[in-house]
Amino acid sequence: MAAKALADYRAGDFAGAVDAAGMALETADAGARPMLFVILANASLKLGRRQAAAEAFVKAAGCFADKRAEFLKFAANLFFDEGRYDDMAAIAAEVGATNRDDKPLLAKLATALKQAGRLIEARPFIADLDLERPQQFALLGEFEHALADPAGFYDFLKEACRTRPDNIPLNSVRYARARGNCDFAALDEFDAAVAGDSPRARALREYELALIRLTRTDDEREHAQPSYDTSVMHRTDPDDIPRLRRQPSAAAEKIRIGYLSNDFYGHATMRLLEEVLLGHDRERFEIRLFCYTSRELARYQERWPSTLRDAVVVVREMSDADAAAVIDNERIDILVDLKGFTLGARLGILNRSNAPVKATYLGYPGPLTGMDVDYAITDPIVTPDQSKAVYREKLCRLPDSYQSNGSRNRPRPAAVTRAELGLPEDHFVFGSFNAVHKITHATLRLWAKILRRVPDAVLYLLCNDPLARGNIADAFGREGIDDGRLIFFSNVAYEAYLGRIAAVDLALDTHPYNGHTTTSDILWAGTPLVTFKGRSFASRVSESLLEAIGLPELVAADAAGFCDLAVALSGDTARRAELREGIAANRTTASLFDTDRFTRHLERGYEMMMERARAGLPPDHIDVPKLAR
Repeated sequence: MAAKALADYRAGDFAGAVDAAGMALETADAGARPMLFVILANASLKLGRRQAAAEAFVKAAGCFADKRAEFLKFAANLFFDEGRYDDMAAIAAEVGATNRDDKPLLAKLATALKQAGRLIEARPFIADLDLERPQQFALLGEFEHALADPAGFYDFLKEACRTRPDNIPLNSVRYARARGNCDFAALDEFDAAVAGDSPRARALREYELALIRLTRTDDEREHAQPSYDTSVMHRTDPDDIPRLRRQPSAAAEKIRIGYLSNDFYGHATMRLLEEVLLGHDRERFEIRLFCYTSRELARYQERWPSTLRDAVVVVREMSDADAAAVIDNERIDILVDLKGFTLGARLGILNRSNAPVKATYLGYPGPLTGMDVDYAITDPIVTPDQSKAVYREKLCRLPDSYQSNGSRNRPRPAAVTRAELGLPEDHFVFGSFNAVHKITHATLRLWAKILRRVPDAVLYLLCNDPLARGNIADAFGREGIDDGRLIFFSNVAYEAYLGRIAAVDLALDTHPYNGHTTTSDILWAGTPLVTFKGRSFASRVSESLLEAIGLPELVAADAAGFCDLAVALSGDTARRAELREGIAANRTTASLFDTDRFTRHLERGYEMMMERARAGLPPDHIDVPKLAR
């Protein structure tokens, strides 16, 4: 039967060859079986029986040491084409190890392992994916999630970069994780590597995540330069940009506002914006929330009043083009993206929409270089006049502050004592409540200077990760600050978090990426915060918020003044009491937490955008006039 199988195959009778090879294998000895598997594999493939061919190639691979890698590669591609991810996963590690330069195949292997729930097994080859492709870059992120070991993933990245020093996207990921881990030595190395105009420096900057860049520098001209987001992740295809926008609604009609986000749940963005969404004047505006929030998180919306629930339009499962078509079918006048270059953004929807006006707001404090957007909604502090030359989009500057804030439904701090928090009653307590990726080496050194000048003080730090805690403590140790003066705490429920803020004497800001929602939370909790002036949107936010609550004196001119101000306040009990009284009084009278006033300013901004659009005029810079109090 073995001879018949071979003869049928050579004669082009592939069905006969399959039948004969199958029968022969039932009785064949070890010497005949290898060739029979090869005949079975190739004949099955000729007949279009791809799964059977793949299975036969796997068996053939077990018989031919010199052909093993080739046969397994055949099998892997066939399994992938047939969606046989479990079968492919069984051979993925070996195939990946022998095909390290075949990036399309590596992507298939990783995808199959992901589908089989075994992505962790891609470790030997995951770093060799084509990370210039967003889908493969995303697989690296999913591998990190599957590993469920941040410290282990970081060690993996460091070793991968050591053996692949020229892999710029991989190095970009390593530096991004270094920031979250507070690996200050790596961050210092990166700062040096991106400086200058060498080809490597330019490449590293081009593949730097835009959001990470905001934490590295407050040079807003650099913020406007190409990044991984603009070059790869959200790369704009000119064919996707509408050549003509739709005509806006008539002047007698309501203005139709569409908000686009995946943060329509208990996210910090909604803590700031939810009451504004509720407070929009429905007599003048129609509101839609184009939502791609995950199903699980979107359950949060069940607690919303019908005003908001009825405004939700789910685009989660749609392609970017289909979601844009839905938005356009709703005849949206102004599409407001709330994400920018942040995690999970779908700026392809924004680009593809032909809404008459497109704006970016709240989620990302910087220019959306390369995206099809008309306006950035800001204020004169975060984007003074010199910023106009940096932004491609026009600035719609709100008075008071750009930041929306809820005030009616926002919880107050939980009552908690220092003893319950493990804080000393008889020592001055500084606090930092920003995410640790905002703690630069320069910021830590400023804090260390303050602690050296206030030797009885402690620093209360929000930090969940043990690796980051260790790196922070080590860095303070190098600055002469004993780790006994550092008191870490982890994320807690919002009311309890506010209680922790209220328990400290003075909050210290980060630079160049200030607290944003965090600064709002600190002021809502009634605690003074010190900051200093920056040169970019992200580094001017705390100044904007302090000005809006009537405390501009807490903004120092520079880093040295920041240290001096913090030290001076630590020794002035009466002044700190005055500041707390001022925050408490201004919380109900100043503009920062006046949600109604903010909403009217924002709506006037929308009206001014539409006045230009309805008149056939191109977007231009807008300064919204301040309402009388």
